[in-house]
Amino acid sequence: MTARRLAAAYLAAQGVAVGLWWALLALRPDVRALFELGDPALLDAYLPPDVVLGLASLAAARLVTTAHPAAPVLTGLVLGAVGYGTAMTVGQVLGGGQGWLGLLAMAAATAATAVCLRVVARREVETT
Repeated sequence: MTARRLAAAYLAAQGVAVGLWWALLALRPDVRALFELGDPALLDAYLPPDVVLGLASLAAARLVTTAHPAAPVLTGLVLGAVGYGTAMTVGQVLGGGQGWLGLLAMAAATAATAVCLRVVARREVETT
């Protein structure tokens, strides 16, 4: 499997995972305790950017798969969305000492998405 296909697969998995995460939180509120997300206001703050993250991840996966010229741009948007979520989680942890597990997950997602962008951007440069 090429690096480009791995990047597309990761982006698709990330998009699906975001949707499954919110379904899990809706169906099993007790899971919130694992991530220290007991405050409903936190969930309200995280939902809109996560919708963008999930949908943009799926769209970017498609663009990467089809070698669309906009793939690096949309993958960059995905990196911004996951970075925003990571920054929000850092703020939550620094502000109240809560959410360490979420911070680890978000940091890993940010790093993986950054690798995807590097792969997609490099590929675009090589083919032009």
